Amino acid sequence: MPKDVCDEEKLRVMVSLRLTQAEHAGLTALAHEHQTSQSQMLRRLIRTASGLPDVPDAQAIQTLKASGEELRRIGVNLNQAVRALHEGRAHFQKELSEGLLLVSRIVSGMQQTLEQSARLAQQSARQRLAREG
Repeated sequence: MPKDVCDEEKLRVMVSLRLTQAEHAGLTALAHEHQTSQSQMLRRLIRTASGLPDVPDAQAIQTLKASGEELRRIGVNLNQAVRALHEGRAHFQKELSEGLLLVSRIVSGMQQTLEQSARLAQQSARQRLAREG
């Protein structure tokens, strides 16, 4: 199973097809250009053509996991600060309030950036498929 297929999305159906020499050459070149297997390239093309999101590659998954872990650590720290405030172990400070607002803006910005990146990647993949198809 390819590295960039998520565990939840097991490959369960096998499809057999015949290609012309030219089609096979095109598929081989495209797969080589994207540094992936012919099977994975076909899955990417099918996902793009059918409007499904592309499965991220191993590097993208690792980057997302690292970002998620960083956000988790920020959340843990925020929870500790809020708990300390509620339990009376810390006093409200203007700097803390400003910091919380800043973190909220940063997280919202990250979310918007991720959503926009996903939309742009999908549009780009569709346009590339339309040109190459």
